Amino acid sequence: MSTKPQPAAAGKRGSPGTDRPLLIGVVTLFILIVLAFGGAIYEGTRRESRDEVRAILDFRLTTVQRDLYAWARDRSAFAALWVQDEEVQAHVANLLAVYRDPARLRANEAHDALRRRLLPLLAINELRDYFILAPDGTVVAASLRSRIGTRLKELLPEQESSDLDVGLAETTLPRFAPIPLLDQEGLPADDQRVIRLSAVIPDQDVNTMATAVFLLDPADEFADLFKQTREGASDETYAIDRSGRLLTASRFTDRLRDLGLLAPSADPILTFAVRDPGRRLRPADAGSLSPDAWPLTKAADEVTHGRYGMDVDGYRDYRGEPVVGAWAWNETLHLGVITEVDVAEAYAQFHFRRQVIGLFAAVVIIALVGLAWVHDRNARKIRLREQHLDQLIDNVIDGIVTFDAQGTVERFSPAAERIFGRPAADVEGRHLSILMPLMAGRPAEQAAHEVEGRRADGTTFPMEVSVGSMGSDEQRKFTGVVRDITERKAAEQALKRNEERLREILETSPIGFAITHTDGAFIATNPQFATMLGTTVEALMETRIQDYQADPERHAELLRRLRHAGEARDFDAPLRRKDGNLLSAILFCRRITHKGASAVMSWTYDNTQRQRAEDDLRHSREVLEEKEEQLRLALESMSDGMFVLDGDYRFRMFNRRYQQITQVPENLVAVGKPLRDVILDSAEKGLYGPGEPEDLADIRMAFYDTPGYAESEITTIDGAFLSVRKTALEDGGAVVMMTDITDRRQAERQLVDAFDVISGSIDYASRIQRSLLPRDRFLAESFAEHFVIWEPRDRVGGDMYWYRQVPGGYLLLLADCTGHGVPGAFMSLLATGSLARAMREIPNGDPAKILGVMNSSIKYVLGQDSASGESDDGMDMGICRILPAERRVDFAGARFSLFVASGTDVREVKGDKYSVGYRSVPLNKTYTNIAVPLAPGDRVYMTTDGLTDQVGGPNRRMFGKRRFRELLAELADRTMKDQKKEILTAFRDFQGQENRRDDLSLIGFRLD
Repeated sequence: MSTKPQPAAAGKRGSPGTDRPLLIGVVTLFILIVLAFGGAIYEGTRRESRDEVRAILDFRLTTVQRDLYAWARDRSAFAALWVQDEEVQAHVANLLAVYRDPARLRANEAHDALRRRLLPLLAINELRDYFILAPDGTVVAASLRSRIGTRLKELLPEQESSDLDVGLAETTLPRFAPIPLLDQEGLPADDQRVIRLSAVIPDQDVNTMATAVFLLDPADEFADLFKQTREGASDETYAIDRSGRLLTASRFTDRLRDLGLLAPSADPILTFAVRDPGRRLRPADAGSLSPDAWPLTKAADEVTHGRYGMDVDGYRDYRGEPVVGAWAWNETLHLGVITEVDVAEAYAQFHFRRQVIGLFAAVVIIALVGLAWVHDRNARKIRLREQHLDQLIDNVIDGIVTFDAQGTVERFSPAAERIFGRPAADVEGRHLSILMPLMAGRPAEQAAHEVEGRRADGTTFPMEVSVGSMGSDEQRKFTGVVRDITERKAAEQALKRNEERLREILETSPIGFAITHTDGAFIATNPQFATMLGTTVEALMETRIQDYQADPERHAELLRRLRHAGEARDFDAPLRRKDGNLLSAILFCRRITHKGASAVMSWTYDNTQRQRAEDDLRHSREVLEEKEEQLRLALESMSDGMFVLDGDYRFRMFNRRYQQITQVPENLVAVGKPLRDVILDSAEKGLYGPGEPEDLADIRMAFYDTPGYAESEITTIDGAFLSVRKTALEDGGAVVMMTDITDRRQAERQLVDAFDVISGSIDYASRIQRSLLPRDRFLAESFAEHFVIWEPRDRVGGDMYWYRQVPGGYLLLLADCTGHGVPGAFMSLLATGSLARAMREIPNGDPAKILGVMNSSIKYVLGQDSASGESDDGMDMGICRILPAERRVDFAGARFSLFVASGTDVREVKGDKYSVGYRSVPLNKTYTNIAVPLAPGDRVYMTTDGLTDQVGGPNRRMFGKRRFRELLAELADRTMKDQKKEILTAFRDFQGQENRRDDLSLIGFRLD
């Protein structure tokens, strides 16, 4: 190389005057690059921080929402399960059968039984109170006796009470509700916060019987749901209602009190609204704040309008602090969920990164300026060394490449030709980038580093480059020492892969690993071994293995084996955990050499689970044997016959009772015997009727081939009836039960006979009851138009109507007696007799006086005129005395109303609030006459509650008086005959598939 002619560039020497501007330009470029790179990192860090904040807020919001749904479903499931309890349903049914008198309800044993059943559940399920509502809204059971007998509307506002209308409510999710809580003395409790949960109690026919209402404390488990996501110093998740009031405790309650936004002893739940003060509040602001004039915070305003949202730029919370947050409205629980954290805390990591980026940029810029200064100062010394470098290039083993400040190659050593596969003539005078692509566009001077080289054929390889400068100030040169490190890099990568694989195996291994000195001090270990000993890797490294040996003798034996054999396999030795508990361990130990010193490598397996599994298996076998013996005894003591078949229909098991009730020959019944032999024997004896025994046996065997569950009946040779129930097994076999139902068949036959007798008697009673009702032609003679609807729910009913002429007019009466069916029919007969007596005493037909006489007469006949006695029966009744000449109706009602329609205007004329005959009605009760003048064309109607109380429609609500009045208004221009048809059609359409609740009676008439 020394004899080669040098390129023209090699003979030129730069001066300091020409190098310094270039150096300044290069440094300035690097500074701009550093600033641009720092700006890009800053912007990326800002975006990442915002994304992290969004993810954290979304995770907290989603977590609380999910926990809320789970908590609500759990509470609703508890209520739904409780109301399905047959014992609870029986107690509720008993309470509903009691007259709605508070004293009687409180004295009923069913109420005490319910309290004993429910009060323990109050504490277990965090319930504060409960009560059970009858269909009429009466509280029939409650944790506090003072509530019993009260009405639903006395407990709740109208809007809340409508949600608990019995017959309409279903099992609901918990919700906040203004239900007053009482203490044991019946006084208002200090804490009135409550969550309401209601569930329908069905009867045996799965119809609504009552409604159970449970009251939960929101400060217990409900509030804990919002505390689980708290991590930092300012993050908070809370719930609010539609008005923005807090439904959970505030993390900053003490600060709110210090600011005067809360009274010293006040709780923010349901008392504090989440409002924006417009600025950050300070302790000096206390006493001068007017929070009622503040608007809701951004999150509260959004969520109370039902919107989901998130703000990571910052807004003020109810303290006036800038926060970031996310919010969502929970339609299921009717509350809004908001999660927030102070902006300073949310972006603390971002601010730290920003400072680090700025410091890094400053350090790099200072370093660049310093390096430029040092480079300029040493430029002359470097140029002097270039001459000596030229002499060494051709004699070194590593490749030497000399290039100028612009990257132009001036000299290419023979070793470099071999490394790059290029001749010097092809490289000298060209840019360095043809050898090292990454050097393109970079300054020529570089510190020692690894780069990628390119050979003549275009292939790349790793190489190590050490770059130095030489020459005088007039002309600086750079020399790069190039070394091909392909083999070294391959070895390093292989070693790194092996180390990473070994480290991953050790860290994820379920077996404990450790290396210790001969004195027991730890050299290395893995997390699993530390976990086995109940400590951490860091703490374990500060101890010795002897600290965990539970049996010194076993430890000495282990050391003896290591000294003699160099290893110990499957060595069981107990270890003592850090908490003092023993660990059953299996060890594999081997002596090794570590850094020239003797050491021990051990693998430890936790044997506790295997021992526990063996103990469990042993116990399971004992339990199985005991259960088999119990099963055998149970089978022999069963009153039913039982046998088990395998997949080929052979006997696998049977009891003696099977042989006794079937009288099958003993030689046919044995384990492994086919069932078909037994069936064929029965067919041959004629038990399956006439026909070929083989054919009859095939038909009978088909019963056992049916999948799943099947039932049939057979008769024995002595005429007994047997019920056969077969349940298929997964292996193709079956379990068969046989019950002697001979007595039941005889009882059923007797029951059918008795039913026929009773049914005939009821039909006869129905004819008698109908014969007592007035003939329709009598009514037709008195009214221009009229109609009568009288439909008992059963064949006889408790509704009746009655007609008599009196001086100046005639009487028309409609009554609803206690009950329906046969009991109601008997009451209607008593009412007919009482009416006859009343007419003898009051011939002018005064309606109010007739009600008074009937009240005393029925109470006397039923023995309800004294304090003693068990019956409490009576009736609701309306009486009209129609005076055609005066165009007036005198009406008296006992819990009964009269409806008068003038065109489309329908008004209700209400009677007295007392019924007739019940014990609660005074014996000398007087009733009131109401004079109702009639204009031409006016229509008059009377109806029992069988119409208005009927449940139906899509929402399962009652027909009601309002619907009845609207129907009468729609029929204003129709004849009475057509009105009857339309009313019956509307009633039946409304009833739909619902059961008829009561007798249906309705009378309508007009005078002209």
